[in-house]
Amino acid sequence: MAATKATALRQTVAKALDSLRNPAVSRDSAIELLEQALVDAAPVTRPKLGPIKVDYTREELIAICEAAIVPMKHWYDRDSASAQRQVGDCWVLLRADVPFRIEKDTDHKTIWVEHYDIEGFQYVELGKDFKETELSYLPTPKRLEEAAGKDWY
Repeated sequence: MAATKATALRQTVAKALDSLRNPAVSRDSAIELLEQALVDAAPVTRPKLGPIKVDYTREELIAICEAAIVPMKHWYDRDSASAQRQVGDCWVLLRADVPFRIEKDTDHKTIWVEHYDIEGFQYVELGKDFKETELSYLPTPKRLEEAAGKDWY
């Protein structure tokens, strides 16, 4: 695989050099080819991500909810309003001491919070066997930091 990449790189550089010798080809085109060759030659490095945090406390999640509220003038996605409402719902349920657990789909960008045993309408009207659950998502602290106070969605 490395040999194939090296061969492709040599071919791109050769093409760029040929372009420089050809008066019919613009110098900018040859430079673009060389720039692309440099980009292609650069090793792909991905940041090493540590383990995914899944042991958030109620207090940590409440703080994340409060930090995740973004002024409307900084909403940049069609789903931003929905995401903001979901943060508010999650905050209310956390503050109300509704039991929760962090779901297995949590990753380095999104915390999935499941609230369970919610004593809502059906519980009151139909009895104890009808407790509700609600699934919410929150941004991770890293995602909030990267958003720098703007839309994290």
